[in-house]
Amino acid sequence: MGTAARATKVVEQPNTRFIYLHSQASGQIRYDSGGMCQIQLDATSGNVVDITGYRQVSVLISSQQSVARTLTMGTISGNTCAEAFSLPLDAKIHTFNVVGPEMSLYMNGPRNTQETIQLWVYLRS
Repeated sequence: MGTAARATKVVEQPNTRFIYLHSQASGQIRYDSGGMCQIQLDATSGNVVDITGYRQVSVLISSQQSVARTLTMGTISGNTCAEAFSLPLDAKIHTFNVVGPEMSLYMNGPRNTQETIQLWVYLRS
């Protein structure tokens, strides 16, 4: 009698992460003397977030003063090899395929000013 081959079923568990900046405490940003601000997305790791294991990143930014917004993905820590994606100046959700192990967000606005923004980042596998 032959042995029946058993099919192995692999179930992928969803992996998500939600980052939300929305108040005076977490959503307060400051543009430097050059008009640039790198957003601190994680209280522990700072401006660069590990996105290993995720397939897509969705970003929504609500700002009254920004004139440019950039999502950067790739290798950002150490020797940088990353790609920059321009984000439109609207308050809509924009989704990108993950292209590297790390990400960061930059905004440009009036020099030496600050504002409170609403920003969320949703990572999913």
